[in-house]
Amino acid sequence: MSIYPHPRRGLRTLHRLLSATLAALSLAAMIPSAAAAGDLSSGGATVNVTDTTTALSMAVRMERGLWWIGCYRDVYQALNLQFDQVGQGAVLDGMNFQPNEIWVLNPVSATSVYFTLAPLSHPDYYIAGQSNDCQLKLSKTSTSDPAVQWMAIPDGSQYVLVNRNGLAMDTACGESATGNPVLNYQRNGYRDAQSWNMIRISESTSTFTPGPRAYPKNGAYGILAASNPSKCANDQFGSTAGDGTARVVLDSWTKEPWEIYNLTDRGGGQYTISPSNAPDVCLNCWAADPNDGNQLTLATWREGDQCSLWEVYQAGSYHSFRNVKTGLWLNLWMNRTVDGTKLVGYHYDGTNAMKWKLEPVSVTPPTPTPSGYAAYTGVNYRSLTSDSRRIAACDKAVQMATVQWTAPCDFPTWKSSGGVYNTTTATDGTRSQKFLAGKTYTGIPYSMAGRTYDDVRWLQQLKSGITSKSMTTDYTVQSNGKKITRTNTTAKGIDCSYLVCTALNTGCGTSVSKNTDQMLSSSLFKQISRSEMLPGDIFLKSGHTMLFLGKAGSSYAVIEANADKSRVVYSVLPSSSLGAYKSYRYTYF
Repeated sequence: MSIYPHPRRGLRTLHRLLSATLAALSLAAMIPSAAAAGDLSSGGATVNVTDTTTALSMAVRMERGLWWIGCYRDVYQALNLQFDQVGQGAVLDGMNFQPNEIWVLNPVSATSVYFTLAPLSHPDYYIAGQSNDCQLKLSKTSTSDPAVQWMAIPDGSQYVLVNRNGLAMDTACGESATGNPVLNYQRNGYRDAQSWNMIRISESTSTFTPGPRAYPKNGAYGILAASNPSKCANDQFGSTAGDGTARVVLDSWTKEPWEIYNLTDRGGGQYTISPSNAPDVCLNCWAADPNDGNQLTLATWREGDQCSLWEVYQAGSYHSFRNVKTGLWLNLWMNRTVDGTKLVGYHYDGTNAMKWKLEPVSVTPPTPTPSGYAAYTGVNYRSLTSDSRRIAACDKAVQMATVQWTAPCDFPTWKSSGGVYNTTTATDGTRSQKFLAGKTYTGIPYSMAGRTYDDVRWLQQLKSGITSKSMTTDYTVQSNGKKITRTNTTAKGIDCSYLVCTALNTGCGTSVSKNTDQMLSSSLFKQISRSEMLPGDIFLKSGHTMLFLGKAGSSYAVIEANADKSRVVYSVLPSSSLGAYKSYRYTYF
């Protein structure tokens, strides 16, 4: 059970209480009461730590960065510059993530195992080795001075820190009390005094390693508490406000829209987490407040808002979420699973309070209205993006592919360049080289002659009345320097580029109108890799374009105005059929 004090009080009590559960943080499960003088246990091997040659060969190269250095007995009792004064010495103090408790580690060279340690508050001063049994102090000297050079010798998951003078960093008498002096002392294998936890941290808070970075698939999820998977993260009261007034809490998992969260990769594996009932707002570490216990809320998504971006880590079947701006982690207050318990940002402590189970949720797109549309049964693009613009673009494309209509008269299908009428299929399975009176079809007819009919305008045209004559025309196209005339072909409908532009304009509120060659040369369309594609991106080549909805297994689901089928259709295409196409993104996404 996690025990959380008020975020601004009782941190030392917390640290002492949590020291009993350090096994969960990959620390030693048991602390030896004593170690044999001269011997240091390291992964089952016995090493003579008084042997300088052996010690040097055991040293490891440490990464440059910020580190928290906690003592063996209590990881939260950390190496501290007393009173944050350069004239004072090193002591232990409860870790509160202050600059005088965070250490800048810089390797002496790219190949050396030696490094310097400077407090973040005074990066030009370095911990300098002293004579035996003397308190460590800072020195403002060159990093080439051997007195400020240290090496780290692994001791299980901890390290013995040894100065170039051969003496170890030692907490006096192995005590972990606040204010206990930190000394230079001969190496003696006494872990309580000479073994240290070194934890790489962010610039704003600490982070143990909760497992490797994870990159969940964009989609809809329940975020369930590790300690009680029947409870989930919940947008309290189903609020859609993005001004920080909403509060995120725990609630019973019933798959309500405000309990289903869309994870969307915004680049570099940094995600927004948005309730499905409000895809334009997202989970936010409010006001970039790095203090433990800051309740999480919702904020309207704006590009570059790091308070709304989260990294995801995974250990086993559980995930942890770290806020990019503050370094705080999505945490269940006091690990309580009572409905209404607030969710907060907290430093990583390895407890179940910040471990979550991601449960994928299938969200069925609503059947388009009015009733003159067929039910859409294709890939669930809503689970792949929370961007309302992309969803609106895909919705519009789906409507143009699922609009149902009954032909009041016969009229021709689209004629190929070879002069052959293409075959189309009615909903009852009837195949013909013309649209047949009395038969029902799904999808707007294909036409390059009158290509501006989306689903709404097509239904309006039908209501106004069409005849075989009004639906028949000749169309001449330029191809490879030759004029090709299609005689007696479909007069009104939509072609591929107008379909794509109509969908994008619907999603983004724009008015672009370009054919495929113009799209290829336009700055409005940016080429991307196929692996980057999201619903609403497009496949494009000279002569044809298709709107991408999402992957269907290893194939690609698209909406296209298909000349060969004489209609707008939903298609699932294998990768092998897309070799001539490049992937593009509309710049308004």
